[in-house]
Amino acid sequence: MITPGPATGVRLGPGEVDRLKAIRLRSLADAPGAFATTLEEARGWPAERWRAQLEQLATFVAVRDGVDVGLARGDRDPEAPGCAWLLSMWVAPDARQQGIGRQLIDEVVAWARDAGCDRIVLDVSDDNAAAIACYAALGFMPTGMTGTLPSCNGVCHGHRVVASGDRGRPRYNSAAGGASASGGGRAGSAGA
Repeated sequence: MITPGPATGVRLGPGEVDRLKAIRLRSLADAPGAFATTLEEARGWPAERWRAQLEQLATFVAVRDGVDVGLARGDRDPEAPGCAWLLSMWVAPDARQQGIGRQLIDEVVAWARDAGCDRIVLDVSDDNAAAIACYAALGFMPTGMTGTLPSCNGVCHGHRVVASGDRGRPRYNSAAGGASASGGGRAGSAGA
């Protein structure tokens, strides 16, 4: 359960395919350039693909007044032991600037810590100033690595990978205490 604050939340289970699909499609419609997956691609996915994502990815939803208003997911990096990715980070426009993003990030950080990860990385669009400011306020640091992600228009946006930690020292300032991880998305992942 997400810590008390502007929203409550839960980790979704394999039986909550419709709930994941609904909020994920909302996020892709609202911020098409922020994710590796396009709205059109996701609309065409069969239920089994959504179910597989719920089994593979730690999926957290923030709920306010009975409505899902935020989403964040975590996944272990198969190529970097002790590293996890924060994926699909999104907060509904009417719920932004209320601490919900931080709550979701805290949840993914706690999941990663419990999974034995001491570092979390993410991708963020260079033109997403609000997300960059949120991550910076939580202690996320740019790595200098860049790449591209497709938008729904086929245009590529530059992305910056952000990571926590400096030779093992935590940089993320969680409301629940220091953590050695910070979080975002990954180009090319099944659930990004």
